Amino acid sequence: MKTFKNFINSCLIGIGIGNSINLLFCILAGTYSPGVPSYIATQNSVLSAVTKETILYALFGVVSVIAGYIYRNEKFSLLLRTILNLSVIFCYFIFTGYTLHWFINMATVIASSFLFFAIYIIIWISIYREIKKDVELLNKKLNEKNLN
Repeated sequence: MKTFKNFINSCLIGIGIGNSINLLFCILAGTYSPGVPSYIATQNSVLSAVTKETILYALFGVVSVIAGYIYRNEKFSLLLRTILNLSVIFCYFIFTGYTLHWFINMATVIASSFLFFAIYIIIWISIYREIKKDVELLNKKLNEKNLN
């Protein structure tokens, strides 16, 4: 049951983030579209396009959670785990981007990739700092306990 709940939560997070990013681009463009117009035009209907788009967003959440399990393998260095995690998520990002027509040319692939890496690095540093702070707190508590 917990696994199913985690699956649903990761789907909802992926959908929420995907739709939020779409809305941000619509605000920047000054007009609303449920997706990239060239992608929507390739589908039988707007409903079909949005359904497929939503499934891809949901799977983005699932792929990200599954890729997170890479960090549990302590046989690999933190650097290798980070590279593997980044690679899995980035490959899905590129797949989704091409499927949903996010990229109109190589320049948009490169610009989107730089943005992706920047966001990944910010998230990675934030998580690393939080974990480091937790470890330092635990070590402090252990040291205090050992002194008593």
